[in-house]
Amino acid sequence: YQYIDALDGSRIFEGEFNFKTKDGNATAEGFFKNNKQVGKWVWKTMPQDKYYGDRIYSELNFNAEGKLDGKFHIYIGNNAAPQRSFYYGKFDNGVLIELEIKDRASFKMKGKYGKNKKPIGVWNIKLSEEGHTITMTYDEKGNLQKYGYRDESTGDWHEVMPTSNGRPEW
Repeated sequence: YQYIDALDGSRIFEGEFNFKTKDGNATAEGFFKNNKQVGKWVWKTMPQDKYYGDRIYSELNFNAEGKLDGKFHIYIGNNAAPQRSFYYGKFDNGVLIELEIKDRASFKMKGKYGKNKKPIGVWNIKLSEEGHTITMTYDEKGNLQKYGYRDESTGDWHEVMPTSNGRPEW
């Protein structure tokens, strides 16, 4: 990596950054400008067991101020299931505004955040392939408005309204 010596003896990172562990199983690549991460950064890890062990691939973007900005994705998997888990999303000037998570077939979640960093709009959570998709609807301030699920076998909507403390009651 590249750096400039500061007057106080510290390092100011500047330019291309490449890191690799001695065994080559982990790498990081990106760019620094004025001691801040900028542009696309990629982190990779490879397991000791090349077939069954999990590897991680992360790609994040940073703006000129060094804040996370734009789309990101993180994959966890192996050769048998390269993307068995993933995290997608989007940042706006350091604030998370969209998120989608999937872990194998056992968990899925998707939704958006407002400027106040609270959930907004429709969020869906599915706890298993066979399970119901739980739907939560939030207003623009992040207040839960509607919570429930649709029974796929009957088509009936089962609604649960939030209580005075904002938590759903079954």
